[in-house]
Amino acid sequence: MSTSSTTRRRFGVALAGAAVLLALLPGTAGADPAPPTPSTPYPSRAQSLYPSGSTALSPAGGGHGQLVAAGSTSVNIPFLEYYAIFQQSASRVAWVGTRPLVADSIKHTDTWRVDYVAPGYIPQGVPPGATVHSDGGATEVTWTTTAQNTWYSEHSWPYLAFFPNQYGQLYRVRYSVTGVFQFGSAFYTVTGDAAVAERSRP
Repeated sequence: MSTSSTTRRRFGVALAGAAVLLALLPGTAGADPAPPTPSTPYPSRAQSLYPSGSTALSPAGGGHGQLVAAGSTSVNIPFLEYYAIFQQSASRVAWVGTRPLVADSIKHTDTWRVDYVAPGYIPQGVPPGATVHSDGGATEVTWTTTAQNTWYSEHSWPYLAFFPNQYGQLYRVRYSVTGVFQFGSAFYTVTGDAAVAERSRP
């Protein structure tokens, strides 16, 4: 058995579910330090989010396996809920199967989103190549990369903040991880999503 095959099978056992995958999320060692959290006379809270998802799959002409997506991030939100800062975001999507050993391609997407009552919110610390979309009641940052002929993809980003351009109040803060896997001409999707405990819209 080749070294590559042996390693692949070992990971196949270790990554049997999305919960286990969380333990293997990449760190951000060596990344630029995050800017300091804005000072405020009001207390703030930090909450960890762990989006995860998995789905069983039998690719055409192949064996059996599982698609998994998992992530982690820490979100700092002040008492008055007027900004949100995501720190040390990390995610991974993977195909855990033996036949085929790899996907033809993997499109890996992280999405950070805030919903609010405000004239608008401006993100700071956006990853290179990410897109920003605002629709008047929500702003989201979407970061997508594509890998070829592999079984997994990983992202890590140290700092992303959403601040009001005038004034505002958040009522929903979310982080999600999605993987779209291509096997031949077929595409399969797995998504994990997590949110800070939501409040009623003002």
